[in-house]
Amino acid sequence: MSFGRSLRQTRILLGHELRLEFRTRESLWTAGLFAAVLLTVFLFSGFDDKRIALRAFPGVLWVCVAFVGSVIFARSFQRERESGVIDALLLVPGAASGLFVARTITNALLLLLIEVLIVPVAIGAFGVPLTGATAGVLALTLFLGTLGYAVMGTVLSAALSTMRLRDVLLPIVLFPLTIPLLIAGVRATAALVQTQSVSEATDWLGLMIAFDLVFLIVGRWLFEQTMDPAVAQQ
Repeated sequence: MSFGRSLRQTRILLGHELRLEFRTRESLWTAGLFAAVLLTVFLFSGFDDKRIALRAFPGVLWVCVAFVGSVIFARSFQRERESGVIDALLLVPGAASGLFVARTITNALLLLLIEVLIVPVAIGAFGVPLTGATAGVLALTLFLGTLGYAVMGTVLSAALSTMRLRDVLLPIVLFPLTIPLLIAGVRATAALVQTQSVSEATDWLGLMIAFDLVFLIVGRWLFEQTMDPAVAQQ
């Protein structure tokens, strides 16, 4: 298949995914409410001392990202599987690759949208001091972490979409596989909010970029294998 046709397929699928998500808003409402509950629980956990609050902030932030992401990913492919649309779609040559890109971007955008809402609240509530430079690097850290996390979440959601206990199995499989990426995100965030060290955070960002590349390459191959009709019937 030519690159132009593949790009056109991806654009059409991405438009469909985004229209469906923002029309129903199921994932946004569910994930948004869950994020609000998580953040509220953490805020009332007694981080009164500013030094303790700054030490706790990176972990709290990435725990929220991890759990909210798992809620979003659990909804991936559910409607398509139940309606049988995905089986018909995968009969089109090259559709699996376009579907992977479209669903990954959609999941990443949904998670980023939730982060845009909760991160400023968390920063203000925990009293995190940020400069323009550290705020920019923190945004990049969240973007890289969200991208890699969305890739793995999309792949695993597709692999588990036909199973009855997919909502239970997804976080069980997802968290161990993405823990190196999440740890790198925590360490980069800690360097920014505790020591204001952009250089130390940059070292962790390099590791996150490496994880993202590995997840993208391996994830795309796994997704195509998982969604192959011949494989799915076995």
